[in-house]
Amino acid sequence: RQPLYNSMEKARRCLVNAMKFGKLLVIRLGTSSPDFRDKYNDENLEKVSNDLVGSNLSFFPKEVFYSGGKELHSELWVKRLFREEDMTPHKNFAICRDTFRVCVTSQLPIDKIDECLFGASEENFGGLPDKSLFKIISIKQDDS
Repeated sequence: RQPLYNSMEKARRCLVNAMKFGKLLVIRLGTSSPDFRDKYNDENLEKVSNDLVGSNLSFFPKEVFYSGGKELHSELWVKRLFREEDMTPHKNFAICRDTFRVCVTSQLPIDKIDECLFGASEENFGGLPDKSLFKIISIKQDDS
């Protein structure tokens, strides 16, 4: 297994590329329920890596999920997420394009979404941040 830091750095690079080029970042969960609420986020990364405490660097903040990523359009988040190597070919130039958005997809049955992605219990840990941040859309296959 990869250390948490390596996984978070990979996620950060995908996030930054989507921001830089104004693309849709799709977080495809499949039938899994990764723990974005308590594990895969900046707050937890600081707990496991003393080097990051107080550094003001960000990797994958919970704000990714706020309003489809709109929170990350601010200069504050661009400065926290972008690294020097992310600013090529234009040195010292970091930007989040207006067309950047975030979408989370899941293949879980609609009747399992609340329990598996938003309900925390001993049997079901993790999931996504507050359900009020999401608009759930169910797409069904037409069998005709």
